[in-house]
Amino acid sequence: MAVDLTYCRPVSHDRAYFAEPLKLLAGLVDPPAFNLRNELMVAKHVHAMVITRLHQYARDASRSATERRNIENTLKTCLPDRVSDYLFENGFVKETRPDLAPLQSLIDGNINDLSSYVEHALCQGWPEVDQEVTRPEALRSHVKGMVGTLEEVISRLERRLRWALEQIRRLNGLREKQGDLDQEDESLFRRCDTLVKRLKGTARRTRREAEGYDDVNTYGVLAAEGFLPGYGLETGSVLGTAEIPFWQAGAMAFALPRPPGVALREYVPGNLIYANGNRFVSRRYHRDIDEQRQETPVFEVSYERQAVKLTNIGIPPAALGAVVLQTIAVCDVDLVHQSHISDEEEFRFQMSVAVYGLELDQHNGGIAYRWGGQALHHRRGVRLRMVNVGAASAIDRFERFGYPVCRVCGQSISPLSSDRQREHFEQTHQERCGRPLVPIGFYADVVADVLSVPACSDKTMAYSVLETLRFAAARVLDMHLDDLQILVIGHVDREEVDALLWDPMPGGSGLLDQICQRFEEIAAVAQEVVEHCPAACEKSCIDCLQTFRNGYYHKYLDRKAAQERLAAWGTGLTEDHEIPARQPSKAPAEGSQPVNEAERRLRHLLLAAGFEEGIRGRQIRLDRAIGTTTPDVIYRGPHHDEDEGVCIYLDGLSAHLHGNSATAEQDQRIRSWLRNNGYEVIEIAVSDLNDEGAMTRHFRRLAGYLNAGDLRDALRKDQSWFRQGSEAEKEKGRFGLRLVHPMPEDRFVHCVPLMPLKAAAGYFSEPQNVSDLDWEQDWVEIDTGRRLRKGMFVAQVIGKSMEPMIPDGAYCLFGSPVEGTRQGRTVLVLLRDAADPETGQRFTVKRYESEKTVSEDGTWRHVRIILKPANKDFKPILMTSEDEGSVEVVAEMLEVLG
Repeated sequence: MAVDLTYCRPVSHDRAYFAEPLKLLAGLVDPPAFNLRNELMVAKHVHAMVITRLHQYARDASRSATERRNIENTLKTCLPDRVSDYLFENGFVKETRPDLAPLQSLIDGNINDLSSYVEHALCQGWPEVDQEVTRPEALRSHVKGMVGTLEEVISRLERRLRWALEQIRRLNGLREKQGDLDQEDESLFRRCDTLVKRLKGTARRTRREAEGYDDVNTYGVLAAEGFLPGYGLETGSVLGTAEIPFWQAGAMAFALPRPPGVALREYVPGNLIYANGNRFVSRRYHRDIDEQRQETPVFEVSYERQAVKLTNIGIPPAALGAVVLQTIAVCDVDLVHQSHISDEEEFRFQMSVAVYGLELDQHNGGIAYRWGGQALHHRRGVRLRMVNVGAASAIDRFERFGYPVCRVCGQSISPLSSDRQREHFEQTHQERCGRPLVPIGFYADVVADVLSVPACSDKTMAYSVLETLRFAAARVLDMHLDDLQILVIGHVDREEVDALLWDPMPGGSGLLDQICQRFEEIAAVAQEVVEHCPAACEKSCIDCLQTFRNGYYHKYLDRKAAQERLAAWGTGLTEDHEIPARQPSKAPAEGSQPVNEAERRLRHLLLAAGFEEGIRGRQIRLDRAIGTTTPDVIYRGPHHDEDEGVCIYLDGLSAHLHGNSATAEQDQRIRSWLRNNGYEVIEIAVSDLNDEGAMTRHFRRLAGYLNAGDLRDALRKDQSWFRQGSEAEKEKGRFGLRLVHPMPEDRFVHCVPLMPLKAAAGYFSEPQNVSDLDWEQDWVEIDTGRRLRKGMFVAQVIGKSMEPMIPDGAYCLFGSPVEGTRQGRTVLVLLRDAADPETGQRFTVKRYESEKTVSEDGTWRHVRIILKPANKDFKPILMTSEDEGSVEVVAEMLEVLG
């Protein structure tokens, strides 16, 4: 016999169950479910197994007594019984971090046995479909990386201790000046003092705090911090520390950990947090708790397009109506008690916030599907940056972005406070902390599995389709609606949006895999959801697509728009191609392709997709303050004037050109200027060139900008152009250069710098640079019979004027300076007051010829200089004696490499 004893409140929700009590027992109880492809879960178990095995070593009779004693000492030092041993020594705070090198040496010395032990435990009986995470190399990687993960946890504990001690010092100084502390500071002092005592292991735990994890025992803390398995514990890297005042049934403090993605919405000023029968608000942010997250990135925010874009302070927004907002990483926060939760409450307040996102150009690959005529991408480990730009109501009513947070002390007030409250808060903190208050947003970097619908025409389509899929999945699969989240990524420079259904569980819950596997069934249920609304609403209502938690995008939900798309796309899902993993743009590693190979691949893809050649090497003159820019390709449609068009930039070619922080701000200025002066800008990451889905999106944008509607549709329906372009690139691109990273003494022995001609023309025009050994270039090995020397370099020659001697796109070896006569030699020339008519650049590669005359004093001077092309279809560049000072021979072309 089962007895269900509960109580009901006088609200509609509880009345329904009071009227029909059997509903309390008739509900479906979902069994616990695990995703066995969750790498983080596997890593936690690997860590536990390794610790178990190491303790077995300490009792292994086959090992010598000395070895067993050393292992035991290593474990006592690196994995002590009490967590305080990491932070304190003889009752005092440690000045240095614990040395975990002995533990790493112990693991490295037994890596084969440890890996075999873990494999034996995990591989037997593991489902075949999930065995990717238990591959021997994957498990071995977890074993080898265990010490690094442990160091991260200890570092996090150290930073919490350091923050608490710094606050205690500050408040003690304030107490000496004032004689006492106000109520809020006194409460903060107590919380900091309690935190220090808990980390030291001297705090007493009351009976009411008996539940949860043991915060003294090392393994309990490591489980709570996510290093070891800790099922049933609330875990998260962001801590909200709450305190119930003593007059509320006795004082009690407790922590509420949250994953960053959840804390981004919950732990913001003005929102109410409900816990342990009480209400709390976020008040003081621990901004300096994590040294590595003190950066304050700046975003351009477009509320109209729900988009954010990284920018810099001082750069005006590129989009009309956009604002610039500084942000801080979501961090630990003190939660201040507001009131007890009463039984009369019918609704709980949750402040609606505006959270936008962008991808960080990094993921672990996946599969691209075709859902009828629509692309659907399932990717793993997508790096997302989510930005909370403010309270939705404050933005709607007052156009007030961000939150009032002091960047010095971390204090905050609600963004919905009155003007008088805000003025008082700003004035007080200006006086106390010495810095003016500016609106602050919050951001969180999240790694998640994602199912995305790229290039949606508008937000209505994006939200409606994904919400319908989510509702259908909740009906078909063993999941709750909130187990998957929706993120629509807007773009500052265009209307299209990318719709993402993402998995908030660290490491992934496996639900997205199940959606793809049972897609036909889920798509059929999705059609039922939008076709049969019980209320027969026009757009959406609480009987079909609306819930309390998706209130901030109710205005975009339209069941009829979703119904139309679902009917057009059908219920079938077919695998199209694999999506290669994408890692952050960085300097090419040894053995990778030369950087200019990317430009050649882009050209082949453009031609295969049906675009014309485009304009290459053409310089665009901007305003005087910015100078000029040379996009990789420029396209102009029939509707474009000479000073308009579409500029394509390849980003991530090499660190010294595209990854340098000093040039990033200038790049942003240039591209913002172009967008505001009649040009459209498309930025293509080099890693995108191997991603069919990404290139389809880029090229469809290009076709849209050129008003080529037929081509835009064709690119989506037929991706055969991508394979054709890849094959053409392979056929014409068999020649390659091997990039190396030589020591200084190895330079110019077997390798020389690889640099663009434009950079070489400017660099070698300064004689002192030729002997400079501090090269910030890419270096390539070359196969040549020549003896290499300083001043030699490899560059790619673009253009047909020197064909057939130098084919278009050929890599050539150059040498600088040019010694002796230049007559008849093929040289790189810098044109100071002219431009090459073929490329529009102020440098050119041509055959040098000159006519001289002898003066009466026996000296000679040039009468005419001829820069002669090898291709008869091109005219020579003629210079007279008056132009002699405007021509500088920079280097000689020594050899065509291929």
